[in-house]
Amino acid sequence: MDTFKTGNLICPAAKGVDDSKLQGTELLKYHKRILEFYTQEREAVSAAIQERMVNYKVMGLYGSGLVRVTRTTLLRRLLLPSTESASPSSSMRSLIGAAGVIMTLEQKAARCVKFCQQGDMCHVNMVRERENTGHDGWSPVQHPLWLLFEIELNLMIRKVPVDVANQMISPPTGEHAVMQLNMGEGKTAVIVPLLALSLANRKDVSRVTVLRSLYKTDEVDEDGEGRALISLQDWLYENVRDILD
Repeated sequence: MDTFKTGNLICPAAKGVDDSKLQGTELLKYHKRILEFYTQEREAVSAAIQERMVNYKVMGLYGSGLVRVTRTTLLRRLLLPSTESASPSSSMRSLIGAAGVIMTLEQKAARCVKFCQQGDMCHVNMVRERENTGHDGWSPVQHPLWLLFEIELNLMIRKVPVDVANQMISPPTGEHAVMQLNMGEGKTAVIVPLLALSLANRKDVSRVTVLRSLYKTDEVDEDGEGRALISLQDWLYENVRDILD
């Protein structure tokens, strides 16, 4: 499906509508219609995947019914290299990826509904959600780990963290890169995990150096909910500079 490649699926109810002009009940109904659309699309894609898996040859034990299929076990298959025998076919990968993309859009719609119900106290959050079209500057096909990161942490990566992460992963000059960002741009919660996920590629180990004052925050951000779906091993080492050999 093109949804996996483009990272988007436009809701018909949103076409030609300027939601910034909607208020109160109208805005809430608008986002509920969008949420309903993405929920139906996710269920339709999930049904298509299940139908394909009826043939045990498609995904081995997962298709035979001997192994319980969950969101986690299904989405993790996006991380398998195409060279592995257990890797899904290109068409199945597209279906699973499309389901993942739709999940992020469904989560965004659910957040918008929640912000509408909470009223003016969440106006800023609503504006930020509306401005973030999602998957801008990156493709879920090229970064399936980032897609799983979005789903697991119930967020949609903004363009600024993506641009910074890409420049640090592949610096334009080919040398080490140092970036400066304002507070609240997602340095700890988004950019560092994206870098760690991208640089830890089964051959290289990704090391993150954290100040003691930020350790607890980073530990929660990087070792919390994301592990269930992404399933990467991490090791913690304390470095005390005032101790001499």
